[in-house]
Amino acid sequence: MADEANTPLLGAADDELGVGNVLLNVLPVTTFGYLISVFSVTLALWSEQWGSISALGGAALDSTALIGAVGGMAYFGVRADSVQEDWHASTARLAAAAALLCAAFSAVCAVLPTDALKASIETSLFTTWAGYALMVARIGAGFGGGGIYTLAAALESRRHTPVAVGLASTGVVLGQVVLYLVGWLLLLVLGLDDTGPQWRCIFAFGALMALLCAWRYYSLSGEAIDTQRRPRASQQQTYDVLADAGVLMSVQLNGMAWFLQNFANYGISLVYPFVLDEALPGLSIQNTFGVSLLVSVGAFGACCFSLLFLRRNPDDPSKAVLESFATTLLTASVSILVVVFLENITSRFVACILIRIVVGLPSATLYAYPVSVAPPEVAAAAHGLVAGAAKAGAVLGTVAFYPIYDAVGFLALVIITAGTLLLAFGAAVLAYVSLKGRGASDAQRSAYSKLDDKT
Repeated sequence: MADEANTPLLGAADDELGVGNVLLNVLPVTTFGYLISVFSVTLALWSEQWGSISALGGAALDSTALIGAVGGMAYFGVRADSVQEDWHASTARLAAAAALLCAAFSAVCAVLPTDALKASIETSLFTTWAGYALMVARIGAGFGGGGIYTLAAALESRRHTPVAVGLASTGVVLGQVVLYLVGWLLLLVLGLDDTGPQWRCIFAFGALMALLCAWRYYSLSGEAIDTQRRPRASQQQTYDVLADAGVLMSVQLNGMAWFLQNFANYGISLVYPFVLDEALPGLSIQNTFGVSLLVSVGAFGACCFSLLFLRRNPDDPSKAVLESFATTLLTASVSILVVVFLENITSRFVACILIRIVVGLPSATLYAYPVSVAPPEVAAAAHGLVAGAAKAGAVLGTVAFYPIYDAVGFLALVIITAGTLLLAFGAAVLAYVSLKGRGASDAQRSAYSKLDDKT
């Protein structure tokens, strides 16, 4: 019993996936997942109390944190790989700074005046100071969140296997589970008479999670890990190092696949509440949160399932990506058949849930891919640049999917989603072909020797 907390998962080494270690490693990405999904709950609370917000306003708010995250991923990833000595401690401190930035801006959202926010919801976010303040604060929180998201992958890649890196990525969906659970519990305890305490607590809880991340990273900065001096790779050198390793094209194609998957994933997540409202009219907001919580748990299970693909292909992450996409496409095809043959609101709801659950299934394999194939000295920069491009797809999906749904209907939207995933699968196939016959470990060894020759 004394060693239960250190029991390895998925057959990995004892120092990689102990249960206690896993919980702390997943925390940063869970915080990011909570952060970028927070308006799924707060907008529902505001609409219940102050009236519905427009689809454009909702999409604008949903995309603010993602816009900040795109910049944070690129900035902090490159900053981490510009460190020449004591990489682990310096990067851990950099991640702690990103977490503190995220916590500070999340706290700002929690203390904005109620009357000013109410005026923003009732009129327009783009004509009130509170609306602009809210969006700026979310961009700032997203910037810090993007930093901890990509640095979590870089830190894990230096110490663990692709399975451990992929496991950390499941925190994005776990953050949504935590968000809906917190929202449901707050409604259960406080009711709906006044939603002020609820939405403030939701933002404050996100700030608290970010503070826990900062503590986690400050504690990591004192560990004696990865103290060996590594050749420095600046932003300008990153692409050259990837090209020398023979993985540049594969990483870029993976980024394209990730961009398209994020476009579909975040877009369908935005449309899901509208389909839920049509399928279950008159459902209370508390029960809505309960249903969404169950769906998020299913999506989390799908992400965890995708870790098996990484486990099956520890030296070939491109094959793991292909297998995860194949599973997703199979389920998307079933969803289309359900809608076509049943043709009722229940079938649309079932199909939406199926797609909502499995569209994120490739996330773990895509997240682990850049740091699995890139040489360690540019792992953070490679992940930051690729993840930033992928989250640009998330921003586009967040803005585009509701107008598509409103204009062409749910069946056409499902077909568009499946088509997008098929294109992503095509990019993943090309990434696999690019790496065929060249294992990730061979690429890393080649890059080390070439970078040493340059220095």
